[in-house]
Amino acid sequence: MLQNLSKLAVLYITKENKLNNAFFWSFLTNYLGIGVNFLSVVLLARMLTPSEIGTYAIAGAIFAIAQIFRDMGISGYLLREKELTPIKLSGAMTIVWLLCTSISLLLLLASLPLAAFYSIPELTTIFQILCLNIFLIPCGTIAQTHLRRAMRFKALGAIELTSQIIHLIVALLLAHYSFGAVSLAIASLSATICTLLLVNIAYKGKKQFVLNFANANIVLPSISTIGLANILTTLNNRVTTLIIGKSISENAVAIMDKALATIELLNQLLMQAIQKVLLPYFTKIREDKGNINEAYLLVTNYTLLFALPFLFYISVLSEFVVLTLFGDQWVDAIPLVPIFALSSAFGMTVRYFGEITISLGLEKILMRVNLTVFVIKVVAILIVSSYGLFAIGYSILAISILRTFYILTLIKNYMNIGYFLFLQNTAQTFLVSFISAIPYFIGNICDVPFTKAVEVIILFVTVVIFWLTTIFMINHKARHDISILLKPIVNRSLLRKE
Repeated sequence: MLQNLSKLAVLYITKENKLNNAFFWSFLTNYLGIGVNFLSVVLLARMLTPSEIGTYAIAGAIFAIAQIFRDMGISGYLLREKELTPIKLSGAMTIVWLLCTSISLLLLLASLPLAAFYSIPELTTIFQILCLNIFLIPCGTIAQTHLRRAMRFKALGAIELTSQIIHLIVALLLAHYSFGAVSLAIASLSATICTLLLVNIAYKGKKQFVLNFANANIVLPSISTIGLANILTTLNNRVTTLIIGKSISENAVAIMDKALATIELLNQLLMQAIQKVLLPYFTKIREDKGNINEAYLLVTNYTLLFALPFLFYISVLSEFVVLTLFGDQWVDAIPLVPIFALSSAFGMTVRYFGEITISLGLEKILMRVNLTVFVIKVVAILIVSSYGLFAIGYSILAISILRTFYILTLIKNYMNIGYFLFLQNTAQTFLVSFISAIPYFIGNICDVPFTKAVEVIILFVTVVIFWLTTIFMINHKARHDISILLKPIVNRSLLRKE
């Protein structure tokens, strides 16, 4: 009996270590990629005009919708399934190839009408390049799925980082030679080819499958529900760009895009690394009959601990951030940043609703939420678009608030996490966030404008000190994990003094 208990303990420790390694490599490679993305955004904002960036933003919005139709929930299905049998793999891959071939052909045929609809001839070439991008993607689906199921995020992160570097190099070279918005499309295709080559090299297992429509019919019901939910999520994210591009102009799209890019820094710093691991993580907890509610609350709590102070300072320092990152030509984006930051703050409280519902098999609930929000968003933006970007920004904020409370109600009904339990778990985090804002208000009282790099650096250091001190003083749940992270730094400092 003792021997069996010992084996179980070793197995548990091995799983925990594997999970910790997955998060570690996901965060590490994500932060390395941030440097590449940051360089790309800053350089391309100076090499391309607002009109060119706006043109690609419109194409990117349509391409993102095409991408989610291409995936149709297949990646989520393949990750969620406990056992990936040949029948399931055959059915899923049959659907992947059918969708990618159809969508790439439709995008190719639609390239001229779409360019005419937006009165931007350059869109034709961009869509023709992007349709090839979609057609090639199934070549790496099997390899990438197995790497994610095995939680090999070190290899996946290295592949993603390499592809980002390829994207940056190609985009800068072509932008330098005046390819305009097309340079971004060619860079995207180059990055995709790089990813496909590397994932197939990294995964040494069997990649063969049989195209079989009978097997496709077996897996289609599960895939279609997840897929429709994901499609609606993407439409919610992209519909604003499409409406603004038609009702106002591509310049307005570019201004909104740059305002959102400041908020996107949070996504790059934190959210992407977490979300890569979450679906496999929640699925493993469910399979091991662990407490998935506790895991969900913990991840949400930790996310808010970082996200809320970040969004507050992005909001109050919007002028410094926009001018430093993108230059004077994007000054019109500055007033929009606080609106989008507040909208994002509400969204962060329910950020992982999609991952938790899919892992629990509640994708129909996710689909219902996304459909409701999509319809409200389209109607609202169509009504207010004639009043300009500010009206659109405030409508997005209102919808974000409504969505947050709607999802919190569903979480209460389906996961037994009530409002009081949620507030109880996040109360300390809200307190830390409030105290972290104090240095800014002290600076305001002292008439510090925070428009110079030195002022912002001093503010940043002060905020980090307030943030860490509060976490340790109130014994926040994150105290233990932060202590582990800080221990090597403290030990090195003590050794240097000795």
